[in-house]
Amino acid sequence: MTIPIFYAVDNHYAPYLAVSLKSLMANASPDNTYEIVVMSEKLSETNRINLQSLVTDSRFHLTFKQINPDLLAEITDTGNKLRMDYFTFTIYFRLFIADLFPQYDKAVYLDADTVVLDDISALYATPLNDNLIAAAMDRRLQANQSRQPMQLTRSASLPIVTSTQVCWS
Repeated sequence: MTIPIFYAVDNHYAPYLAVSLKSLMANASPDNTYEIVVMSEKLSETNRINLQSLVTDSRFHLTFKQINPDLLAEITDTGNKLRMDYFTFTIYFRLFIADLFPQYDKAVYLDADTVVLDDISALYATPLNDNLIAAAMDRRLQANQSRQPMQLTRSASLPIVTSTQVCWS
């Protein structure tokens, strides 16, 4: 089985992505192949080379997708820092996976600072039934009643299984 896995990073998160990739590969099943796509606005050539050098097993294919300026122009909420202390367009890239990669019926999105402790194929195999997205609840956001849950309004043909800690209402 081929499992598409997406990350979205900027140069600041490239070192964390390296750890996530190593943990993903260390716990991967020998029975699967993994198509790993790193979406970015501007990821330096040095970071691309360093990340690519981690992938030495033929079961893993790492590609980089630079998000085009037309798509970036659609993102107007540049004041939204979510849970970070700075703004980055990459927080929105996961919302465009269905549009940018229509060849996939289903995919896994991982935050770059995710350490993978088991084969990701179990997460990928999670039945979505009629749902477009599966996500993990962020208990910190749930406990903070002063913060409103995010609303996702999107009609996408690509169900995305995500481990992102997002609070859905």
